[in-house]
Amino acid sequence: MRKEEIADFCEYTLQKMQEFDVDFYFKMLRMKGYEVTPRYDKGKNLVGYTIAKNASVFKASEIGRKFMTSQLESTWKKLHPKPAQVITKPSAQTATPSSRPVRSTFQTMASTQAKVQPKVQAKPLPSFTIFNIDTPIGDCCPYCNASLCWLH
Repeated sequence: MRKEEIADFCEYTLQKMQEFDVDFYFKMLRMKGYEVTPRYDKGKNLVGYTIAKNASVFKASEIGRKFMTSQLESTWKKLHPKPAQVITKPSAQTATPSSRPVRSTFQTMASTQAKVQPKVQAKPLPSFTIFNIDTPIGDCCPYCNASLCWLH
């Protein structure tokens, strides 16, 4: 679980960087709370790094091959593709009037009308009958004074 969390944040950080800068990348990881330890060779070239949090320490290659120092810049480039340039060639042919008849096009009513949302019917509310327990027997029906009147 820890490796996936680190890998997700590493990729998120590379994605948010406007330009590739390994020092800024390390700074962002440190701001998140990770301990970043870069490894240099004798010529002061960056050859690797480890990321640690609490008792977990991982080399960049253990998190993901794309986060190794040799692959880090290419991973950033993959996350920031340059927009493709469209090259248009001037057309040598000129438009000539066609001898074919032109069909008229029409727009369907369905595309111009607003879609009607179905109305949701409200749920029926339960009806309750109120009984008065204190009513004396014989006074239930106000018309005939019967205790159970089925006519009124």
